[in-house]
Amino acid sequence: MIEIATQDTDWWKQSFIFRSPNLLRIQKQLLEDLFEEKTLRSLKSRHPAAARWRLCSKIVSQGGIIKWSEQGHETPLLAEAILDAITFVTVSAGDVQQMQLFDLSGYGDSAVQAKLRSRINNPSQFKHLMVELSVAAWHQGIGHHITPFEKEGWPDIRADAPGFEYPVFLECKRVEVLSNQRIAKHIQNANRQIKEVGTSAYGVAVLDVTGAIGSKLAPISDEKPPEIVQLIDAAREAISGPKNRCISRVLLIWDESGIFGNPPERTSIFLRRNVASIDHDPLVGVIMIPPELPLFGGNTIELPFNFSKIEIDTLQISDLMKECSSWFGFTTDELIDAFNRRDKWERISVASDAGYVLFARQTTFKGRPSYTIALGRQIDHTLHLQFAIRIPFCLHNDVDLLSPLEMLQVTIERYGLLVTIGGIRGRFVLRHSFEAETSDLSSFFHIHNPSNHDLLLSLLVKITPRDSVFAVDSALVFALDRTRLLMDLM
Repeated sequence: MIEIATQDTDWWKQSFIFRSPNLLRIQKQLLEDLFEEKTLRSLKSRHPAAARWRLCSKIVSQGGIIKWSEQGHETPLLAEAILDAITFVTVSAGDVQQMQLFDLSGYGDSAVQAKLRSRINNPSQFKHLMVELSVAAWHQGIGHHITPFEKEGWPDIRADAPGFEYPVFLECKRVEVLSNQRIAKHIQNANRQIKEVGTSAYGVAVLDVTGAIGSKLAPISDEKPPEIVQLIDAAREAISGPKNRCISRVLLIWDESGIFGNPPERTSIFLRRNVASIDHDPLVGVIMIPPELPLFGGNTIELPFNFSKIEIDTLQISDLMKECSSWFGFTTDELIDAFNRRDKWERISVASDAGYVLFARQTTFKGRPSYTIALGRQIDHTLHLQFAIRIPFCLHNDVDLLSPLEMLQVTIERYGLLVTIGGIRGRFVLRHSFEAETSDLSSFFHIHNPSNHDLLLSLLVKITPRDSVFAVDSALVFALDRTRLLMDLM
């Protein structure tokens, strides 16, 4: 079981939809089996496997919890790791269902093995190697017999498909620069290499252009990116007419990855490996590929997360919250229960921190229906509470169908004192920014309290020096009149 948490709002337990319940531990072990220790563990390592290993290790050490605010943006690495793991397991003739390697020493001859050893731990060569291995794994996965080559001037792979007249020779390249000329040059080189073998074959140039256009962090779409349209035109030009007649087909491959949704709504990460096919003009000397011969169908990895709440068990309170507890007689257990079983909640921006939640819990107080409304921030299993207010019975029906922020505003309009801050006057001031000549609060903030009643003051303000003035960001400012509010609660 993997768990995911949104550390800036709530923690969420995830029911991970995947064949193995120990996915992250399996991925971590696969990485450790495949790569040298220094490749994974060195803090200076720029190898793609190092970032994946660090993420898997961190989540495993957290007991299977993903801290979404800190690690959510990294989760596409999990899809990359899984897709590469499937490749390695397939070419090793291992168990894909259980993600278990068999024996990579069976992939190719001694020259191929030497290439694997020299490139797998090399951060600049690893992704180039993976283009070849992923294509080989795809063919092997559909039952084609694979012969990898490591011979000067030859293509990378021979694939023999039962029932077809010729073998398939594939030359695989990872393209790092978005250039029509570079595409034409790679196709020309692939043509020369396939011709060098001296055997009639279906010749295929496989060009992974992800490095040139970047992995697209966008919703999956069947529309081709404009960069791909440009490269398709360049490939078509390179195999038009009598040019490069040993190339029967060009395959352009590119990746899209990203995150759908946002916790606690349904959220998933995905990686889609797309392919575009460009056939040579049907000319004398070109061996055309039969339509029924599969050459590469792409891959899609999608990992969906389903969320349910993980409850807090510890409470930390601000000085303002201490006053609230004294005013309203809150207990620690009551406040924890109000958060864990809240009826409504919404995110509230406090200064530059978007991690606060305003939540409401329907309760009874002195035998009458009431609401507790509070502002807090969750870190791990601890709720850091800024304030909490009881809403009197007389307002219950007025606020029952409102959002938490609207409930708070109605309560403050009823029981609040007028305040002035930065030229704005009102009972409820939300997200107001201005400049002041001094950092002295009394110069720009004032409470209008003619009856000199006891009050509860929320003054969430950040003051930052800026050149010769001070930037003031006020997030949530109000002053509750204790006398009138407690009178209606009694």
